[in-house]
Amino acid sequence: MVIPEIAFGFDLIPVTVAASFLIFIPIVFMYLVSAKQLFDIDFALGRLRYYSILSLFMSAFLLFLIYLMQVVDFTLSQWGKMSIVLFFGFILFSILKEELDYRIRSRLNSDKYNLQASLEHFSQNISRVTKINELEDFFIKEIKETLSIQKISLFELNKDTYSLKVRRGTFTLSGRDVDFLNKNRFPNLSIGELVQLHHGVCVVIREKAESYYLLKLDNKKNKIKLNRDEGTWVKTIARYISIMYENLTLVEEFMKELEKTISHNTVSPLVLRLLFNIQEKERRRLSADLHDTVLQDQINLYRKLDLIIRDQDLPVKYQKQLYQLSQEILDINYEIRETCNELRPPLLNEKGIVESLTNLFFNAQLRYNFKIRFDAAGFHQNLDDEYTLTIYRIVQELITNAAKHSKATEVVITLDCLDNDLYLYYKDNGVGMDLNEIQPSFAHMGLSGIRERVISLNGEIKLHSSLGNGFEVMILIPLTLDTK
Repeated sequence: MVIPEIAFGFDLIPVTVAASFLIFIPIVFMYLVSAKQLFDIDFALGRLRYYSILSLFMSAFLLFLIYLMQVVDFTLSQWGKMSIVLFFGFILFSILKEELDYRIRSRLNSDKYNLQASLEHFSQNISRVTKINELEDFFIKEIKETLSIQKISLFELNKDTYSLKVRRGTFTLSGRDVDFLNKNRFPNLSIGELVQLHHGVCVVIREKAESYYLLKLDNKKNKIKLNRDEGTWVKTIARYISIMYENLTLVEEFMKELEKTISHNTVSPLVLRLLFNIQEKERRRLSADLHDTVLQDQINLYRKLDLIIRDQDLPVKYQKQLYQLSQEILDINYEIRETCNELRPPLLNEKGIVESLTNLFFNAQLRYNFKIRFDAAGFHQNLDDEYTLTIYRIVQELITNAAKHSKATEVVITLDCLDNDLYLYYKDNGVGMDLNEIQPSFAHMGLSGIRERVISLNGEIKLHSSLGNGFEVMILIPLTLDTK
């Protein structure tokens, strides 16, 4: 009500009508909350703040021009009213312009529309590419068709020698352009960065340890340079291409490792890690299925049986038999829960490896006839999910092995950190074994799985044992994992 009064000298809306909005505003707000149709208030306020600052400068500039031209002779009150009208008029104009740009500009401006459609087309079809050579052919063809550029070349620029290697295309960078890259931009190039050359532009689409991949774009067919929208489009495409390069490189490296494994009858750490990840995913799925189906059915069965037992008209003889049956169902439920926990350790990543192992040992001592002494006082390392799960599975297998075969009365486990390596030590006072019978395959008592898990993290494992002298395992795993 204040603004119309100042600007026009009268109220546009009566005070009583305006006051009624104080009632409707909270009602509308509650409706929007319940209907989940609230708009992003932070975004709206940010845009309003931007338009207000812009309108303030535009209004001041226009008022200054009117004052200099001395077209009219306004009083101070009239100048104030005009400034308010101009200020809010510019805000309204900016909001309407943004809305019109969003809705109809893409239809009126064919170049902009084609760039947007091409970006969508590129993102959809690039998922079908399976090899690096196919990727390079695909994006060069897409850029040529979209930007109407005849000459495109792909180079590999060595970071040490500044030498160029042509990967795609026929024309090369001029000596002046190479000197410009070396002296002024290299080695500060980044993915998607456009570098204006003497003839055309150059964009970085990939960075390796020893080189850059540069895409050289000549000027368009009509000999003009790329405009701002086209430059933004090229930057976006370059970042897409960079991600695809990394993904396809990993896929090709994995396929080489797999072929090497098949030909040499050996398993690389990369393949082992993949297999264990697949195995753990399947364990999680099986654990969820057991918990959500079999266990719930058993619980419902127990509850129904409990209601029958509570029936006073049931003979005592049958009540006792049903009670024994209900206790057996409880035991089965407990075993199912334990199986689910073994398949998918609860809160393993949230608790951390030390607390998770402590819980594992507590439950193991309730089930097995040996004492476990666990020492992790010197271990304070935060492990990622893969390390945590691998260490947990190794220790879990060692405990299972001790319960099945060792006949031990005491087990000692130490977890420590030596320099940049994780150190895991296991020892029991059981019957031991003759290591010559299981070397080198470790194909007994679960040791094969332990060895493979250690190798998957590029670790080392050593065994010491003899008949009647217990069993000892020392594992050393580097905490800085080289995935390649």
